Amino acid sequence: MNQGLDRSQSRYFIFSNHEEREAYEAHLKWLRIDANTLKKAEAKGIELGIELGKADGIELIAKKMLTAGLDMDMISKVSGLSQEQIKALI
Repeated sequence: MNQGLDRSQSRYFIFSNHEEREAYEAHLKWLRIDANTLKKAEAKGIELGIELGKADGIELIAKKMLTAGLDMDMISKVSGLSQEQIKALI
């Protein structure tokens, strides 16, 4: 008999009863769910980080516009920030 086949068959029969096999499969299912949950959380964290970075960049540019002497109406039009948000940067 093929040695690789023997090895795979022995892995299949390592459980002495049906309950052990079900417990093992339930654990594997939990591990897959946990890994998927972590991937989703990581993706959300990256997305949030990108959004925060964009907001910080917009605020930085708005501050530079204020320093350069542009009026608030122009800064608001260009940046998309409200005048209250611009005032908060001062």
